[in-house]
Amino acid sequence: MKLDAWLRQDRSLDERLRVVERLCQAVNAFHDRGEAVTALDPTHIELGSDGECDLSAARQGSPGPGYAAPDAGGEAPATLADVYSVGAIAWEVLAGRAAGDPPAHLFKVRSDLPRELADAVMACLEASADWRPKDLTYLAQMAAARQQSQPRPSTSPRMQRPTKTAPVRASGRRASTRTWPLMAALLVVIGLGAAAAWRYLGPGGTSASGAAAAAPTPAPTVAAATGATPPVEPTPAALAPTPAPTAQSALPTPAPVTPDPATAPEAAQPAPPPIRVEPEPRVPAPTPTPEAVPAPPAPRNSIAPPPPPPQDPEPQVEPAPPAEPAVLNTVSPLEVKRPGKVMLDLRGTGFRPDHRARVLPLKKAPRGIRVIGQKYVNETLITVLLDLDPKAETGEFAIAVEDRSGTQTAPATFKVNK
Repeated sequence: MKLDAWLRQDRSLDERLRVVERLCQAVNAFHDRGEAVTALDPTHIELGSDGECDLSAARQGSPGPGYAAPDAGGEAPATLADVYSVGAIAWEVLAGRAAGDPPAHLFKVRSDLPRELADAVMACLEASADWRPKDLTYLAQMAAARQQSQPRPSTSPRMQRPTKTAPVRASGRRASTRTWPLMAALLVVIGLGAAAAWRYLGPGGTSASGAAAAAPTPAPTVAAATGATPPVEPTPAALAPTPAPTAQSALPTPAPVTPDPATAPEAAQPAPPPIRVEPEPRVPAPTPTPEAVPAPPAPRNSIAPPPPPPQDPEPQVEPAPPAEPAVLNTVSPLEVKRPGKVMLDLRGTGFRPDHRARVLPLKKAPRGIRVIGQKYVNETLITVLLDLDPKAETGEFAIAVEDRSGTQTAPATFKVNK
């Protein structure tokens, strides 16, 4: 089956990773023999049963649009153009659609993939041939490692039989005879509480003190006002509640006064009317007013100064958190050959754009080994471009990451061969 037809089918991530791994291994086999595959695209790749890639149809011609390197046919080696084509095919296999121009980062399209795998694919798609990896070994390793971490289903799954649970039978037993004494005691307590409440509240639903306070007070009679002795036993009419007395009826009726004959003539004479004296109207005392102080005359041609502008409170600047120290974990590839330009991938944590790579001596001085460029990819990856002279020293060397203050990470080692 051709790869373009295979891509139109619904495939699992494990199958897609296996195709990327097999494709990288097949292209590396051609490059190890000194041959280039000049027409790498999905229409020229034949897939086997286990993802094996047959590149016989891709040995002649040119790749289709979107799979050819920008520097194809130039001074760069043809093997680096094959690396670009493999990166475009791997991007399409993992993302499920063709890569654009320029292609977006694979991790933004498939965030479920490891960042190292996505970075390895994007390294193959570098526009400059100097920044592409020399071979596809690292990409094949990342695809194989991701397959090992995928959970694989068992070869002979067994169906689990549902467990039958015994039905719960309703109990037909009556309540135990031990509960009857408790129920009888509860009824006695309820009866005693009801009796106590009846005694306290009375038959009418109110307490005795409340009934006494609520009883109406009989209005005073005429006999009580004149000082007559009230009857011993009140009649039923006296016990009946009477309406509340008004302001006029509440006053006692005065007893009639019998005129004295000796003083009758004098009492008969009318009393002179009282003399009414009008009070003099009061004149309010004048309120003293403070003397007005004349304002000083304003000078001519004078302009009042504008009011001062409101001062904004000074913003409080929070101190920046301390930068995380960078840690260099690995460098790949571990071996490079002279002469020429080679690219190293520095992987770790806490990388920043201001970090710089430094080649350090391990057993020999790094003569003929120069860092001619580097690229900050993210906080976990920095790619470094080295230039190896034909007379560069061979052996093991160290490389570290250094910040502006000169603080270096722990070095990682790589080897230079002839």
